[in-house]
Amino acid sequence: MDNGAAAARGFFERHRGALTSRDALGWWMAYAAAEPAEVRAGAAYALGESRRPLAAPILARLLQDPDGSVRRSAAEAWGGLRPPPADNRPLLAATKDPDGWVRAAACAALGQVEAAPASPWLVERLADENGLVRAAAATALARVDPARARRELEALLSDPNGNVRRAVRHALQSARMAAPTPQR
Repeated sequence: MDNGAAAARGFFERHRGALTSRDALGWWMAYAAAEPAEVRAGAAYALGESRRPLAAPILARLLQDPDGSVRRSAAEAWGGLRPPPADNRPLLAATKDPDGWVRAAACAALGQVEAAPASPWLVERLADENGLVRAAAATALARVDPARARRELEALLSDPNGNVRRAVRHALQSARMAAPTPQR
């Protein structure tokens, strides 16, 4: 576990109780603006662990942080919010982040919140230069739009990246399992 992840986990454990009320949002906003970046990443992690959709505005702000590790933590946290936020535009925008880790985390989170309007964004990421992003987009597309995944993913079975090919095979299997049963 890297130092940033350890700091984030420790931060969450020390402040777990503050995630229980709407009144705590101002407190979390302050941590989302704090220095160093590990504190902001820790705030994103803790907000994700809360699974509360009222964290979405703070995570949206963190998705625009100058530090890539903070943006990645915010994208990962977004995927755990339940019920999922109705407005996933900040996460959709993160699929075009300059950092490949952030793009991959955003794609994965879109799959976790099963954001059906994300299909075109995920299809676009299937052509990303980063294999991790292509794999995450394939997996997410199979969750949010199985029919489109079956149409779009066949071409990636010959991807030069073995991890992408494995993710695509798994995504296609998931998409086929999600296919509607023919009427008799």
